[in-house]
Amino acid sequence: MNFFSKFGIILICLVIFLNCTANQEKTANQPTTTKTTGDGGKTLPGENKTSENSPAKKEAVVAENNNSAAKSGEIESIYTDLAAEKCKTISSNEEEGGWSVQECPGIGIYKLEVTEGDLRQSINIKSTSGDKWELDFPANVSNAFSSFGDKAEWRVKKTDGKITPIALITRYNAAENPENPEKLTSYLVVAKFEGEFVCITDIVKPMPNANESARELADKPAGKPCLMK
Repeated sequence: MNFFSKFGIILICLVIFLNCTANQEKTANQPTTTKTTGDGGKTLPGENKTSENSPAKKEAVVAENNNSAAKSGEIESIYTDLAAEKCKTISSNEEEGGWSVQECPGIGIYKLEVTEGDLRQSINIKSTSGDKWELDFPANVSNAFSSFGDKAEWRVKKTDGKITPIALITRYNAAENPENPEKLTSYLVVAKFEGEFVCITDIVKPMPNANESARELADKPAGKPCLMK
């Protein structure tokens, strides 16, 4: 085999090698397509799939939960004043032991009326329609000398922006020890709104977590009997 024949063979092999290399580079540069069918749980390349743990997904879930709570009527607390300086005196008489009636703030169509006579206090609930419910704390809770805490706690449902009271919680301080009148027994008293009627249903005696216990009782469905003495 002469020189020119050997050179031709080498040249042909070189051309074949270069063509193979070019084809491999072309194949490597082509995009890879991954296709998933069924519930494989993979994300297709180029598909903008929102992760379950992404901020956008979490915000959507929170917004949905908030809307559901607003529609279903989530229960929460609203506080109003019972302190004498925050209420308006509408009648009083300092003779014969003295008595007074003060009108205190409420919520919605309701206001509170704090009455005092012979150093004993009670609460009436009044509505703008003229209805009044006398809770008679001295008869139903304690007949000792008494006074209320500075705040009333209303347990309410908010549904589509409408506030509906379901219960009233007040702190009732009674001097039940004649030998030590400065020592007070502090009760939490729950009055429930039962349709067209309001009455005292529960009395929580001094205990750990008394506030939580009173709220649990206040939030129970209507139908509990009134405490009447």
